[in-house]
Amino acid sequence: MLNLLLMVLMIAALGGMVVCNRQHRKSTKFQGIALGLLVVVIASGGMFMCRLGTLSVLGLSDITNDDSIDMKLRSAQGYVTANYIHNSLPAQSKILLISPQGNSVFDRALLEQLRDSGAKLVVQETLTQEEKDDPSKLITPAADRLAEAGSIDAAVAKHPDAKLVILAGISPSGESLKKLKLYSLPASRRPRLVIIGLSNLTGWVEKQLENGFFDALIVADLTKSALGITELPDNPLEVFNRYYVLITKDNLRRNRRFFHHQ
Repeated sequence: MLNLLLMVLMIAALGGMVVCNRQHRKSTKFQGIALGLLVVVIASGGMFMCRLGTLSVLGLSDITNDDSIDMKLRSAQGYVTANYIHNSLPAQSKILLISPQGNSVFDRALLEQLRDSGAKLVVQETLTQEEKDDPSKLITPAADRLAEAGSIDAAVAKHPDAKLVILAGISPSGESLKKLKLYSLPASRRPRLVIIGLSNLTGWVEKQLENGFFDALIVADLTKSALGITELPDNPLEVFNRYYVLITKDNLRRNRRFFHHQ
């Protein structure tokens, strides 16, 4: 709403400047009015650009409000994930974080929270996709998900002593999870899985929680959208409780509304 008002103000001021420019020969007072309207145009335009984050893109601002909100939301997820792991896993256990290379802001927040919570051994692997030899070859969604699953399996195989694996930033559809080979491992060798950011909560995902293949999910509460917010509390737990949910086998019954069955 404020952006619309700023735009209307800019247009009105510009229109006024045009009128004053045509009338300045009749009276010098129109020159003063035109100058005042120019100040209004510059001020309202600057505010409009700030709200859109344009100044940040131009390098004139170090951080936008949206950046601050995003960091608080990511830190809140990291805080709750770290505390859940701290309370459910022995301190000496090895933890493996698998996430895309572009997920660095979230990774730093999560790794910091894990170490602050007492985790002694945390390693990280980048979620990558296999490069195709033939650049003209069509990469279908199915092939893309298979590559993602292969990357996860390879990272897990590289750290067979990891007791818990955190998957962050995988495809929100979760289709790659169905293709993982680690399900074939015996329970004594299979790491616990904590998945962050999954949006397609199907009956299959629900069943994996029930059967113990998935240890926990960190999901957005879609009934409490964070879009358009301009301020968040400093307490990460309070932020998390506003916009996210931690779902485990123990609290699955009261959170079944988040799952859909086809």
